[in-house]
Amino acid sequence: MRDARSGARTRSPARPRALVLALLLTIPALSPCTVRGQDVQFGVGGAAIVQAGDGVGVECDSRNYRLALGADLSARLPVTGLRIAATGRYFGVSPSPGCVTDPFVPRDGVHTFDDHVALESSAFGTTDLRLDVAPLPRLVVSGGGGIAWRGKQRGRNAPYLLAGVATMLPGPDRIRFRLGLEVTWFRFVHNRSEVTFANYIPIEVVELGERHSWDRAVLLTAAARFPIP
Repeated sequence: MRDARSGARTRSPARPRALVLALLLTIPALSPCTVRGQDVQFGVGGAAIVQAGDGVGVECDSRNYRLALGADLSARLPVTGLRIAATGRYFGVSPSPGCVTDPFVPRDGVHTFDDHVALESSAFGTTDLRLDVAPLPRLVVSGGGGIAWRGKQRGRNAPYLLAGVATMLPGPDRIRFRLGLEVTWFRFVHNRSEVTFANYIPIEVVELGERHSWDRAVLLTAAARFPIP
């Protein structure tokens, strides 16, 4: 539990079944057999969270999982000029250790707590579908949505929306390099409770129900894309 006066907020389960179904339906649609001749590309790269809101950012008593390895499979849609991509990333790299703080235990009075656990505090993965459009030859604008899978924090998976911009740089033998900036909005559900203390001992707990919030993260991304014959 964490004191609400500290500004922390709580996250609890979300079940974005519609997005899961959309991802599963897209896998066969992006297979090489289905889209042969439609400019199919496979990409590998990484991402780093460089700025995060309260629900995403690391708390002092946790490690910092903000670096990811990822892959994507994309295909150009006929006629429209859009490209659809299925992307997966695993945020399992922690560049710095956590720190330890003394837990807040009030002596007397009524205090509000929640069960917030920051997204970066444990390894997690993301999967999403996105549409890319190229208004200029080397400029790509993206939008889409997906799910953050929380691993140890099972039941706290969070859907998200994303918007991004990237530049495409030519490489050797039809390889293209993509450098980008993304903004992601994660949707969390959190439970809040009100606890009455007397001489450091909780004597009454009142559940205040579920709350919803959106928390933002800004990512830098880099990938190399390889054409599939």
